[in-house]
Amino acid sequence: MIRYITEIRSMRDFPAWGQARDVIDEIETAGRMDELDEYIELLNGENPMTKGEINDLLSYNWTEVFEKIGMKDWL
Repeated sequence: MIRYITEIRSMRDFPAWGQARDVIDEIETAGRMDELDEYIELLNGENPMTKGEINDLLSYNWTEVFEKIGMKDWL
């Protein structure tokens, strides 16, 4: 098995693509990047998520992410 792990300091540095890029831009506009960092760190736990999993979370479950980071008003 080949395991590839990349560490980033913040989701600001995450190489998002597609709709996930738009979601990150909205979160940054709302000033909630620190909350997004904390939420992703919480989700990672002992089994880090892949880039694809993080991107999919932001692309397809953005309403859940917005709720968890205090952006319910943006829904």
